[in-house]
Amino acid sequence: MSDNTLRSEKWRRLERVIKWTGLSINSFALTIGLKRSENLYQIKKGNNGISRDLAELITAKYPSVSKGWLLTGEGEMLIGNKAVTGSGSGIPYYGMDATVAVEQQLPPPLFYINVPIFNDCDLSAMALGTAMQPDIPAGSIVLLKNGMSKPSFPANLT
Repeated sequence: MSDNTLRSEKWRRLERVIKWTGLSINSFALTIGLKRSENLYQIKKGNNGISRDLAELITAKYPSVSKGWLLTGEGEMLIGNKAVTGSGSGIPYYGMDATVAVEQQLPPPLFYINVPIFNDCDLSAMALGTAMQPDIPAGSIVLLKNGMSKPSFPANLT
């Protein structure tokens, strides 16, 4: 494999994680604790690889991402997916922030999470940022159920 291919493979892995979070490159950099996104753009250009320090920052914020996969490309991107299925059973998971997921038309789910006692939930997504803190830490997967009910009005208002 050529050096250019190896460099682009590293960027593809990093880009896959960024897309999984639903963030822009700049937002992702800030979320994992980088002051600037320049490190990520250098990987995109092929000037740098994914360092152990960067992999540590990413996996500290997103513990379901495999550090080994980030560094080597071996194995699966997500770890601990025993409750994850590719079939249409379970709770659809969308690789985006939960606050965005409830406000827009959703794409097809990335996969389904099967937790029988919660399978009546409508969707699952990441809690990113600080909107749900301190109750739900950033990086958590949240399960959401539509709480909207049809409004009930008296039959005769006069």
